[in-house]
Amino acid sequence: MYQCPSDPRGSSSSGNQGFGDVGTTSYCGVTGNELGASLWGEAKNGIFWVGTKDGIDSKGNKGTRFSDIPDGLSNTIAFGERPPAADLYWGWYCFSDYDSLLALPNWDYNYSGCTLPGYFSPGDVNVNCSTTHYWSFHSGGGNWLLGDGAVRFMTYNVGTTILPAMASRDGGENFDSTQF
Repeated sequence: MYQCPSDPRGSSSSGNQGFGDVGTTSYCGVTGNELGASLWGEAKNGIFWVGTKDGIDSKGNKGTRFSDIPDGLSNTIAFGERPPAADLYWGWYCFSDYDSLLALPNWDYNYSGCTLPGYFSPGDVNVNCSTTHYWSFHSGGGNWLLGDGAVRFMTYNVGTTILPAMASRDGGENFDSTQF
């Protein structure tokens, strides 16, 4: 249910980091696009962000409401494809942060030697550093869930331009939606 059917590891992918077998996910919530921000609480301008305490933001609001997305629901990405790490340490659907949330661009890493920032670009199921960016098993791009519930296939050629602009909910960025 939370795995891309194109994952060659199949639906039985699971990590075991002291919690028993835990299902993995191929999809991450978008935390925002703030340049230089780390995943651990800095990228706060997306639909999902980890800068909350018990799910409540600095204004006392729980979660993101439609009214918190002035850029428009159809102009803001909510989820993108990012398969679990090669070693299955990251990418569990039952945990948060690096397992199921990621900024775009992403400035955080959990494996040494990874190239940052991580933009939407091709990845490799056998390389742990592929978890530092959104990518998919589909040829040429991947699927993105927009705030309005629409799913769009976007190509890698918009990975450093249009998609980062769509990662914020309130940045007022301009982009040409005919390019994806």
